[in-house]
Amino acid sequence: MGHNRVLVVEDELHSRNQMEAWLNEIEEVGEVRTARGLADAKAVLKEFTPSVMFLDIELGDGNSFDLINADTQAKVIFTTAYDLYAVKAFRVNAIDYIMKPFDKADIVDALDRISVGDRADHSALEVKKILRVKHNGRVHFVEASDISLISSEDYYSALHVGGREFLTRKSIRELTEELQPHGFLRIHRSTIVNLNFVISSKRLVSGGLEIGLSDGRSTTVSRNQIAAFNAAMEAKPHRVS
Repeated sequence: MGHNRVLVVEDELHSRNQMEAWLNEIEEVGEVRTARGLADAKAVLKEFTPSVMFLDIELGDGNSFDLINADTQAKVIFTTAYDLYAVKAFRVNAIDYIMKPFDKADIVDALDRISVGDRADHSALEVKKILRVKHNGRVHFVEASDISLISSEDYYSALHVGGREFLTRKSIRELTEELQPHGFLRIHRSTIVNLNFVISSKRLVSGGLEIGLSDGRSTTVSRNQIAAFNAAMEAKPHRVS
């Protein structure tokens, strides 16, 4: 039997029953309890100590954030149709924030996050710069230090993280102001680069500067930004060769 004791708080009967069925099929899950609202959940918690809580946020009789306090030991995973609570969810150290509609695979993925690290490891991320973005209908928290490049894409900005691309409605100008204190530099009217990813540079015939990044990408520094780029790189401990 699995070691995770799970509480599901969900005010929609069909969703509550479906989640309970999915969880009972997952090997890592042991006992599963459900609650239809805030008062019901508080009653369950008096006799049941979950290791994981799946919480819908807007309940018929209140808000599930009221179930979380300094003594809460359970890992919290929010399941909701609204993204406006995502930042607040992160601040209470939520493991994941799943947007409805979702399926069993999303539940498994959220539980897998628990094995990556404990609550202390997760909360330590709060001192770092985190951006909230959407990808395939889900809200994600992207750590700025993992972003190599940001490019303008029509009415969006694309954040390049490893082999993935996350879109945000924030403009390049907004992101420049937000990320410049964290080692980012606007090198073109439509491009921001994380200086920590820069590993090479080469002058172009056009007068610009081509730079190579450690993730395999390359981009161009516009001529009027070369001086600022060189100054920023000179100030770093490791200079571009």
